[in-house]
Amino acid sequence: MRRSKSFLPLFSLLAMLVLILASAMAPARADDSLYRINGGDTLHISVYGERDLDRDVMVEPDGGIAFPLVGNLNARGLTLGDLQHKIAEQLRTGNMLPNVTDPEVTVSLVKSTGNSISVIG
Repeated sequence: MRRSKSFLPLFSLLAMLVLILASAMAPARADDSLYRINGGDTLHISVYGERDLDRDVMVEPDGGIAFPLVGNLNARGLTLGDLQHKIAEQLRTGNMLPNVTDPEVTVSLVKSTGNSISVIG
């Protein structure tokens, strides 16, 4: 009986430690409306119903991206929603998709590598 009682506090401590570590290691979901695009980020851009307009693009260090039928855009500092609206507007006014009058564009963050600093030397 003494042995089982002596393991109880140790077991409780171990269980608490596992819960703390599990919550600390869980990925935090960033609010997409607050995140600003940076150079080095990888974005996934898709246009509903257009298979050729579904791809990952990397944001250049200066903030530029290239997307088919839209050309080059500056994405640095924009939110994902801002870029989504910008691409949709370019597709709408460019008349490159005559069958699509109101393109549904989705922009999501695949990999965030922006805001990193490297010191060499």
